[in-house]
Parts: sequence; C-alpha cells; structure tokens
Amino acid sequence: MQLLITPKLSERRTAVIMLVLTVLYLLVEVGFNARLLDTVGGLASPDEIDSIEKYGRVISGVALTLFAWGHLIKKDLAAPKSHSLSLKLGMALVVCCTLMYFVQEAIITGLVAASSNDTRARAVLLVPLTNILPRSR
Repeated sequence: MQLLITPKLSERRTAVIMLVLTVLYLLVEVGFNARLLDTVGGLASPDEIDSIEKYGRVISGVALTLFAWGHLIKKDLAAPKSHSLSLKLGMALVVCCTLMYFVQEAIITGLVAASSNDTRARAVLLVPLTNILPRSR
C-alpha cells in the first residue's frame, strides 16, 4: 500500500517542520539573550564581548535563514521544480548566515568609527555605575 502525499498533507508537514525549527531557534535565542544580559550587566572583558558579538551575528543569520527557508519551501510547494530543494535550503543557510555576519560587522564598525573616544570612555564607566546605583521598583 502506497501512501499518497497530497498537497495539503505536504503543507502540514512543512508547517510542523518549520514550527519545530522556529521553536528550537527561539530556545537558543532565549539562552543567548540571558547570556547577553549577564555579559552587559557585569564587567565583561573585551574578549567576552567579542565572543558574544560573534555568536549574536550567527544567531541573526539563522533567523534570516528560517525566514528564507519559509519562502523557498512555500515557493517549492506551489510549483515543484527539478532543482533540489535541499540544495536551495543549504545555499540559503550559507548565504544568509554569511550576509548577516558581515552586514552586522560593517554596521558595528561604522558605529564605533563614528563615536568619539569620550563617548566610548563614558560607556565603559556607565556600566559599573548602573550596577552600583539602587534600582527603583
């Protein structure tokens, strides 16, 4: 007995797969955000800040990839092509993560170049001061 895969069944399977991938992504994102708050709220070394910045760029690339995958899968379901969908998904992963990584790096480099030494020095002092001051509730 052969199982027939109807378009509706295929769409449902795709929706479930994308839902699972999105939930997994969100779990990683929540963990990353908790680590980011710990880093920003404490006295982090430049190496720690650099490391978390790189992880953040990769996580942003994965988010862009999930968005692109949804579009590619929807397009493929509407009109299946001879090209392999898995190849397209793999290419989207590489392109989206690479693009997001370098675009964010360019933005950060531009922001740092545009800020003055005085502004950066004040930012370094404000983080410890905010930890000392009492918090209003």
